[in-house]
Amino acid sequence: MSRAQTALAILALAQACACAVPQRAAELPARQRAWIAVLSGEMPGAIQQVARHAWIVGSLPGDTLYRWEFLGGASRSQSNEPLHYFGDGDVAVHGVVEGDLEEIHRIMRCLDGQARTYDARHPTYFPIPGPNSNTFVAEALRECGIHVELPATCVGRDYRGVIGAGVTESGTGVQLESWVAGARIGVREGVEGHVAGLALGVHVWPPGITVPVNPGRIGIDLDGHNEPRTVRENEPRTGSENEPRRFGIGAAQMAATAARVKRPEDAGGLAERVTVGISGRAIYAKKHLGYTCILQALRGPSGPRDTSACSAVSAHPGSALA
Repeated sequence: MSRAQTALAILALAQACACAVPQRAAELPARQRAWIAVLSGEMPGAIQQVARHAWIVGSLPGDTLYRWEFLGGASRSQSNEPLHYFGDGDVAVHGVVEGDLEEIHRIMRCLDGQARTYDARHPTYFPIPGPNSNTFVAEALRECGIHVELPATCVGRDYRGVIGAGVTESGTGVQLESWVAGARIGVREGVEGHVAGLALGVHVWPPGITVPVNPGRIGIDLDGHNEPRTVRENEPRTGSENEPRRFGIGAAQMAATAARVKRPEDAGGLAERVTVGISGRAIYAKKHLGYTCILQALRGPSGPRDTSACSAVSAHPGSALA
């Protein structure tokens, strides 16, 4: 078998596409069971589109709900409103860990220890790139073995100091970070780059495009979501508030080709060259603002070529992006 045929057999064409599906409602297990949940909510005000605040909730049978969060300082509190926070935007449940009482007790003791020591480890606070409230949650997830991935818009989750490296919070990837830029790569995380706290990449599972706008990824969304305002209020909506708030389309593609030139002497040294590529497309919209992101990388006889872009366009209710 020729080298070209071998390369073609190894680098078989692979393609994966992911389209957005309707978001499912945010749900937590019954309080009669033992579990730990990881949640986040959209930040209020001008940064609502690009940032989220994370916290952790735990339940023990016959006991109140416990909550670990950074609000001016890391702490544990008791709460009967696990989806309630200081904002009024979308609240997402990113993952739930259930286990026996002994295992959940172990995780809670670990979370208590993280809350007690976090302020000493990080006496300063910086919204970008951290340390901040999401840094506390991300460190707690890694140290306590809670394998749940935070979304890309939880700015501060990737903070590792001036420069640092380690495993991701989900435990399925590794990352190298600095104050200015960084990257993570993993079985689930895919490939993701960071610049000034903003992330862009291709996510493997759930498949999608990682973008620096909420909810942080375009594609298949397995997180549970609570609609804005219903987190705090249960009154029915009227008028345009009953309209869907968001939709998205995402696609990820990987390709590999190999070819053998019939007359190498006329090919100018391009015989038996292999080309591989990766590309991504995404569009995401909320009522008055739409986002498009493109990520491309191609390597072949002409050399490496990388392009990336992200833009925002205005839209009005009733339009294609509304």
